[in-house]
Amino acid sequence: MEFILQQGWGMVGLDLEFIKDKLANGVILSPRVYTPDQIGRHAQELKKQGATVLFDPQFYDPHTDREKLLSFPYWNGLEFDTSAFENSMASEFCERVMRYQSQNLGVSEGVIPGRYTNSINEQWLAMHHRFAETMTKSRIQIRRDR
Repeated sequence: MEFILQQGWGMVGLDLEFIKDKLANGVILSPRVYTPDQIGRHAQELKKQGATVLFDPQFYDPHTDREKLLSFPYWNGLEFDTSAFENSMASEFCERVMRYQSQNLGVSEGVIPGRYTNSINEQWLAMHHRFAETMTKSRIQIRRDR
C-alpha cells in the first residue's frame, strides 16, 4: 500500500523527511499557503527523492480572498457566477487546472477540482459532471516521470 501525505502549512521540511525515511510515498501539494514558484520548486525536490507528486487545486470556495491561492494561473480571469460558470467556464477552468498540474508540476496523477458544498443540488452535480466530462475528453497528458 502507498501512503500519500496531504501537505499543510509549514510542511515542506516534513514532506522531504517523510519521503527520505520512506514513511510516505508521495505528497499532495496544496496551493493555499505557497506561491506557484514555491510549489514548483518543492515538486522538483520531491520528485528527485522518487516521490509521487499530486496537486490539490483548492477550488472549494471560488470566492476566496486568499492571495496566494489566487496567484496560481488557473484562476486568471475567472468569473464565478454559478450559472455562467457552469455553462461556459467550468470546462475551461478544469482544463487550466489540469494543464497547470501537468506542465508546471509534472504530477504523477491529476486531481480534478471539486467544490465544497453543504448540500448537493443539481447545479453542484452539473458542475462536477462537467469537470469529469472535460477530463475524459481532454488531450492533456499526465507525465509519468517519477
